[in-house]
This record gives sequence, structure tokens and C-alpha cells, in this order.
Amino acid sequence: MTTVDPSAGLYGSILETGDGASSDGMVSFGGVRVSSIEAAQFVMMHRTGVMKEVGADRTEMAQRHLDKIRAARQMLIDLQDLYIFSASSKVYRDRCPITPEMEDFLKNDVNCSPEIFTNRLIFYASRVPLLPESVRNHYGLYLGEDGKLITYSDRAKEFDFEAKGGNREYQISGVRMIDRDSIDGLKSNVNNYIDQVNDSNNLFMTKFKQIVNLMNTALESANSLADKTNDMTKNLVSRW
Repeated sequence: MTTVDPSAGLYGSILETGDGASSDGMVSFGGVRVSSIEAAQFVMMHRTGVMKEVGADRTEMAQRHLDKIRAARQMLIDLQDLYIFSASSKVYRDRCPITPEMEDFLKNDVNCSPEIFTNRLIFYASRVPLLPESVRNHYGLYLGEDGKLITYSDRAKEFDFEAKGGNREYQISGVRMIDRDSIDGLKSNVNNYIDQVNDSNNLFMTKFKQIVNLMNTALESANSLADKTNDMTKNLVSRW
């Protein structure tokens, strides 16, 4: 007797041939007597189902890779905007405000160690439109329809927003910041991170294509067996 036990993953069945089964050419498949061709079809169909589940998981993983690349590219844009924002005597000591999400991404995804500190940010209203939108929204530095700073918001008051002197100079406190001099180094780290994720994604997609090809092969094999069975049945009936 020959027994094939697919680790109980194939409908929890054991496929047996020989002894009593060989006399009528049937096999036991999940406790049901079927022909060997039908059993082979079920095996191929099951394999296709497994590959489909694997393919769905791989598709989700691929989307996460793309999300990481998209976030990193946005980080590059935001860092450049911060550089432009601070490159003026209208921003005190070249300070660049960042959000907790930016800090988390740089530390935990890009895996770099930015020099981040907490202090007050003194700036002129004319510089605010140059900030990344995510930074403006986090600190409540909203813009009006005319594109200029709205000088009051409940969110900004959480950071003690207030006028500093005259001539539309303001300040907020408790701001997480980086120095403009560190931005070039951070951009280099982010670019390296993008290269790494791209390389990983390319390798991943190559393996994913192999999974898809195996799935298609299994499905084609099952269909081919079904077609051959139908053709054989038609021939036998036509000669009866």
C-alpha cells in the first residue's frame, strides 16, 4: 500500500492506493471514493487555492513597501521645505520645526539619529507658507484663503502662540526642532533608505512573480486534466 498524507492540510484527507482500491481504479480522497484523475484535479485546485492566499499576502506586503517609499519621498520634500523656511534672518537661529510623526519616521524607519531638541520657535508670518503642510497643521499655523497666516487658532494656543514684538513676528513654545545644518545629512540618510527599500522591493516582486507563475501552472494543470477527462468521456460515449 502507498499512503500520501499532505500534513492534513488537504481537506484533512489521506490519499490511499493499492489493495482494495486498485481493483476498481478508485482512490480514497477525504473519505470519498474518486478516480485518480479526479483526485489529481482536486490536488491541483487545492494548490491553486493555497497559492492564491499566498499571493494575497504578498500583494499586501508589496503595498507596504510602496507606502514606505512614498513616505520617504514625502520626507525628502518636507526636509527641503524646512531648509528653505529657515534660510532667512526671519527665522530665529535656523530652527526647523518637525512633527512627532517625522521624528518617529527618521528614527525608527530610516534608522538614523537626528539631533532633535525642544525649544521656542520665533518666526515672521511671511515664512509660514514655506513650511510643510503637516508641520503647519501640527502646530496650528493655518493659512487663510489669501495664503497668509491666520494669527489665531485653538491648536496654536496649545503651543503658547503669541506675538513677539511687532511687524508680524510671532513665537510658539515646546516645539520639536532640528537645525538647518543637519538637513543635508538627513536627506542623505533618507535617500539611502529609499535605495534599500527599492532593492528589497525589486527582489520581493521577483519572488512574487514566481508565486503567480506557480499558481497559474497549477490552475492550468487542473483545467488540462478536466479537459482530458471530458474528451475521454465523450469518446467513450460516442463509441458505445
